[in-house]
Amino acid sequence: DAPVILIAPGNQSNSVGEEVTLLISASDPDTDQALLTYSAEGLPPGLAIDSKSGLITGMVTDQAEGKYMAQLTVSDGELSDSVQFQWMVSPKQTPTLYLPIAPNR
Repeated sequence: DAPVILIAPGNQSNSVGEEVTLLISASDPDTDQALLTYSAEGLPPGLAIDSKSGLITGMVTDQAEGKYMAQLTVSDGELSDSVQFQWMVSPKQTPTLYLPIAPNR
């Protein structure tokens, strides 16, 4: 049985309130891709992984600001592989509003 290999997504960065879509990739020469199962721990609040597709989706919640050490695992039912990566969540980006200043009279 050849080992299953999880491809590290690299460090991620999002803002509070942002929609996230991140597809995790893995390979296993002995197993049909549809039979691989994915799991994740330590994702920012509001995000989840689909165990069949490896797709991480969701909206980063208002309370999620900070640094997370996420761990992804993929399994073929016998062997597994895991990777860790950092996920930074920054404060919500608010547009700067510029108002004209009226001249002094």
